[in-house]
Amino acid sequence: MGFDSGPRLDSGPGSDSGPRLDSGPGDATVDVGPATELDCPGIFDCVDVCDASDDPCIDACLDRGSAETLGVVADLVECAQENGCTDETCLETQCGPEVARCAGFSTCEEVGVPQMTGPITGLGASYTAGDPMTIGVPVDADTVRVSAGIYEVGSNLYLGGAAEDGAAGTVTLELFAGVRDGATGTFYIAVELCSTSICTVPTIRTTYQRLDRMAPHSAGETYTHMRENVGGTPFTETCTTSIPVQTFEID
Repeated sequence: MGFDSGPRLDSGPGSDSGPRLDSGPGDATVDVGPATELDCPGIFDCVDVCDASDDPCIDACLDRGSAETLGVVADLVECAQENGCTDETCLETQCGPEVARCAGFSTCEEVGVPQMTGPITGLGASYTAGDPMTIGVPVDADTVRVSAGIYEVGSNLYLGGAAEDGAAGTVTLELFAGVRDGATGTFYIAVELCSTSICTVPTIRTTYQRLDRMAPHSAGETYTHMRENVGGTPFTETCTTSIPVQTFEID
């Protein structure tokens, strides 16, 4: 995906099929190959061989992308324009989310991203301070490392956690409800998943946390799912989930 001259979005004359990208200087028509469907990087690679004023060549590239793909292309070009980007470094720094979506991280359910597949299992309604806790975290095949921590509802108090490498299925974790004669109150479990063993970089990291830790727990509250690409093209994407935040008491 090349941006040597800075990607530009142009809706100029001669096209009514959506946004058009302009490439380098020149006006000779270039054969961009057979009309197979292209993804976002493919469209940029295709346009790179077109000359700047060769509208038929550019339009032929765009005609090979779906409406969804063209939207992703347009978002990246708009971000590049707004930030004056003319090279890959600027794009990765200023347009990380748009670059990531162009590269294929286009939805919150993207393949290659570790995710929980359902609610935490084995969680009791209450524990005595210091009691052992055994929980199960159901995860998908992209998950390699699972961490879970105990947080108090309405504060940032953290009582400890546990982590295990695991594969698709339910990963079992052994925790403790704080320490004997320690903190009591209402608590919940936050989960962090990594796509590599012990979260070595580069990794896709996904965190399941409350949207507002300081707020009281509400009936039907669900986790917020935050994805990060650590050690690669930087991006952070926050997604909603249907997985409930389960609270429990420590007495």
